[in-house]
Amino acid sequence: MSTDPRETLLQMLEGRSDLDGKFERIQRVGASGGDGNFSLVFKAIEKTTGELVALKFYHPLLRTPVYAYRWACFQREAALFQELKGRKDIVNCRSSLSEFTISLPTGTPLNWDIVFAYYALELASYDVTTAIELHKWDPIATLISFRSMCRAVQCLHNCEICHRDLKPGNFLVMCDGTVKLADLGAACKLDGTTPHLLPNYSFFPGDRRYSSPEILACLHDEEPRV
Repeated sequence: MSTDPRETLLQMLEGRSDLDGKFERIQRVGASGGDGNFSLVFKAIEKTTGELVALKFYHPLLRTPVYAYRWACFQREAALFQELKGRKDIVNCRSSLSEFTISLPTGTPLNWDIVFAYYALELASYDVTTAIELHKWDPIATLISFRSMCRAVQCLHNCEICHRDLKPGNFLVMCDGTVKLADLGAACKLDGTTPHLLPNYSFFPGDRRYSSPEILACLHDEEPRV
């Protein structure tokens, strides 16, 4: 095993021949299992369909009280994807949030139990940032893709959900070329009954480079529908 904790976790998961009887041939996405500090991303074969899917894990070593908000965001994202399952312009959920434990010997009578939580999504080819940077679309394809992006946002709003982190990197290009919205970790429901994860924010959610003025000013603390 590697001395790097993240690499060790990646190797532990890749070493599994089977996951919950549902997935096999587990392989990390990229050298580091995705770019997220709080997640590990893999691709795997879904046994029932034979199709490639994405598996998104919460980083188990960061499941601590210090990062309680991040863990809550991960749980909320999984629940929202399940709620939006089958929507045309939203990345499709392939399995709900699941957990399993791997016990490691410590040389003492007690083992170290590492709890892995994950859910499955349909696998994308790349994101819209890549499409822009590599000039993958002609003007017609650009308009068609942008229409899909707008429809995805409209779908969320019709479901009383605010994404709060819209940017090219959170729109994914699927294997068939369609564009779908992903990454609901910062999203919140505006149904009047679901509480926000934080009552207010000292720092705005989302990416500064793409945030709207009302999000930058945290005006959603005063009126979420703004």
